[in-house]
Amino acid sequence: MQLGPPLGEALRAALGSPGVIRRLPSSPRSRVWLVEFGRSPAIVKQITGGSDADAGARFAREVTALRLARRVRPAVVPDVLGTDPGAGSWCWSTWPRRAARPHPTG
Repeated sequence: MQLGPPLGEALRAALGSPGVIRRLPSSPRSRVWLVEFGRSPAIVKQITGGSDADAGARFAREVTALRLARRVRPAVVPDVLGTDPGAGSWCWSTWPRRAARPHPTG
């Protein structure tokens, strides 16, 4: 079983070498990690389980959905930073932490 995220040459070239890596809970059909590249946190997700054709279709569907949703303004999803279709994985930025704001009616 793979311990760290699948970071192929293309993802490493785009993002650099990972520093802190922490596995996050996910569904049985995916693996998710919080990874720091430099001091910038990012999420790496890998599609697992099912047939190769199913995994490839799920990968394409999820990456396409994220990229389409990114066109909405104001932004509703983080940026896709890179993909590795061969490993069925992609990386996206995390949202900056915001201070809690009171509810407008409260």
